[in-house]
Amino acid sequence: KVIRRVEMDVDKFKVGDQISIKLRDMGTFTATVQRASDAKAYLIFDNCVADRPMNEDPNKAGDFKDSDLCEWMNTELIKKFPKALRDKMLHNTYKEVKLWVPTYGEMFGHNNFYENFEADRDNQLPLMKDRKNRICMSPGDEYCWYWLQNRLRGVSSAASFASVANYGGAAHARASASFGVRP
Repeated sequence: KVIRRVEMDVDKFKVGDQISIKLRDMGTFTATVQRASDAKAYLIFDNCVADRPMNEDPNKAGDFKDSDLCEWMNTELIKKFPKALRDKMLHNTYKEVKLWVPTYGEMFGHNNFYENFEADRDNQLPLMKDRKNRICMSPGDEYCWYWLQNRLRGVSSAASFASVANYGGAAHARASASFGVRP
């Protein structure tokens, strides 16, 4: 038996569907549907589109919504998307932004290591149960670490955030480190 990927027009997305997105001056990337309903689809890029720090200042307080990375994604990165796609993007009602990085819960579920991070309301995405789907490449075509939204608990400032290591495992890093951005 053979499994084939076929390009076709669809009325509704299904989990696992992929689309190709050309980001101006950055290249063409694929994004995979992680969740789908009749009216919406939640996609995550298959690889990182850039390397950026979560915050330029490692002592900057606040969560992802207040981060330099979130600001860059929603002021600069969003401009690189085709207008037709930007016009279809919806605001994430929880974070009130159009572009964001995944949460710890979406990548790993609420396992024991999750207790180290600020809580999120998200269940693990079905495709992320398979470690190979959490592994991705940097724009330089290397296995990379990338950011997640959740801050490390017990830190008075937003000095550390959750991340995904280059082997697909859970980790965390100082906010001033330059890691991959997987919108």
